[in-house]
Amino acid sequence: MVGRSSWGRLGLIVATAVFVHPGYHGCLTLELVNAGDSPIALTPGSRIAQLSVARSLEVAPDNSHRSKKYHAPVRPEASKLPSDRPEFDRLRSLGHQLRSRLG
Repeated sequence: MVGRSSWGRLGLIVATAVFVHPGYHGCLTLELVNAGDSPIALTPGSRIAQLSVARSLEVAPDNSHRSKKYHAPVRPEASKLPSDRPEFDRLRSLGHQLRSRLG
């Protein structure tokens, strides 16, 4: 999903995940930023972004039984970044190991 250039020229930046995995269920989250100097009025139905859809050559695996961080959201959700803490800790440990090897 990408923002439309007409809105971008006014300073509206539209961001979201660059790729939606096959089999994903739920609403996509748009992150909107006004990087301009003036307020931007958005109204329901405004075409602010465009989504490209492509056919997958393979059937998406059924991962519905697996626990996912953002599983089938139906409304905006707060960030669940704190649930990534074990991964951050593991990366920090690897960084310390690399630095100690390099001296």
